[in-house]
Amino acid sequence: MAGARESSRAKHIAGALPLLIMGAIVVGAVLAATTPFFFSPNQALRQQYYDSNRVVFTTFFYWYRSNGSDYATSAHLIEQWDAATIDKVNHFTYPAGWPGPTNASDMLVGGYHDAISHHPPADAPQYNTTGDVVGSLKTGIMSNITPWFDWLNASWYEWEFRNMMRAGIDVLMPVDWWNGQQNPWANEGLQAMVAEWHMLATKLQTEADTRDPSVTHTLAYAQNLMPKIAMFFDTTCMKQLFCWNLSVTNGTN
Repeated sequence: MAGARESSRAKHIAGALPLLIMGAIVVGAVLAATTPFFFSPNQALRQQYYDSNRVVFTTFFYWYRSNGSDYATSAHLIEQWDAATIDKVNHFTYPAGWPGPTNASDMLVGGYHDAISHHPPADAPQYNTTGDVVGSLKTGIMSNITPWFDWLNASWYEWEFRNMMRAGIDVLMPVDWWNGQQNPWANEGLQAMVAEWHMLATKLQTEADTRDPSVTHTLAYAQNLMPKIAMFFDTTCMKQLFCWNLSVTNGTN
């Protein structure tokens, strides 16, 4: 009788063993994924990155210029959008209060999209005393975008800076193409960009005082709100310089 009971107990233990093993595996997996003590070196580094204050960077192509309907002298790209692209654009998420175009159909002319007009309005926006856009913006498609969209126009840089702030971007990296001979816009645009950065800071300071007159906001406070400027040097432009040297020296140097 005792032997039968021992045999039955052993069978119960044997039957429960797979469940115990599975439970141990699940618990171990949870601990390995959530407990720093069990982290692999890669997991530890990844968690350290996620727990830190992350800095958001973006490249900034500032070389665009629109001469209105004169496409031949405008610096921009035109591309054709298929149905899949239109559907993708129509599912983009825009920041709250976004004043620009959101419908892909409003960004096309005859099925073609102007790459410079995906985000800017047709004319320079106007802002009220708290920095919000006044009125509605005319969609910036190829047929109506005006020459305000220019690497020398301060209002274009202001629009770009304000959008970067709205999107939570911490650092912008202008894509510089200056090689000493070609692309004068590379230097001209940088100078206009930096000048507007400082001008916008003074506007933000005044706007902050308007929103909250109980506090005197400093210029440093306003500058801290703005994306900082780094640099991105596109060395592709050096190939352009090499080709230019070949053309003027017939390849002798």
